Amino acid sequence: MIDLLFVTGTDTDVGKSIVTAGIVRALRRRGIDAVPMKPVQTGVRRFAESDPALACRAAGWDPPEDELDWVMPYMFEDACSPHLAAERAGREIDLDLICDSLGRLLKAHQVVIVEGAGGLLVPLNRKSTFDSLISTCEAPTLVVADNRLGMINHTLLTLAELESLELPIAGVVVNNRTPCPVSDEYIRRENVKAVQHYNDQDFPLLELPNIANISPDALEFWTLLDAEFDKLINRTLLGDS
Repeated sequence: MIDLLFVTGTDTDVGKSIVTAGIVRALRRRGIDAVPMKPVQTGVRRFAESDPALACRAAGWDPPEDELDWVMPYMFEDACSPHLAAERAGREIDLDLICDSLGRLLKAHQVVIVEGAGGLLVPLNRKSTFDSLISTCEAPTLVVADNRLGMINHTLLTLAELESLELPIAGVVVNNRTPCPVSDEYIRRENVKAVQHYNDQDFPLLELPNIANISPDALEFWTLLDAEFDKLINRTLLGDS
């Protein structure tokens, strides 16, 4: 079983938080001590508003007070790129601090699912982008893409960057975040086919359905997705076919 997985996006607002929460939830439903981590969260004032807090609620895990800084080492109020949010707060993001927090989580728990901010090349500081952190850990990465026009290019570029860094690709999650007009359904179908066709690696690809008018804090939401996330962890973390 893989003990560390990074979740990155092809862009911001593609559904990384839902995917991270779904994976943590699926693992904990199997009795595996999995926890989320978000190295840098912007646009929030307290932990309860954050992306890892969503994952904790979905998975039914109440993090101990002394682990909150490990789960989310950096939090900034400004909703912008991590490096800019840190600068506006008079701070600089330290990758060593993030790695130390990650190491502590790995010692305390079986599996850590790390959610990035935006995409691979989002700056953490003036020297390092998010892929620098992934390269340091040499961990498999799951790519989340929103199924919309432009998704093919964004996804293939992200996969190409991971390949150039010689980092293992855990898979791709195609997320249908918004309702799609019937007239555009052919675009979404082709997006999935094209990503499979133009990338020659044999990685898992999972497509999540659009779920309208249900909050991720509602049990009904996860009931509709639990089976899909079970499939995902079987192929990406547990090594099953």
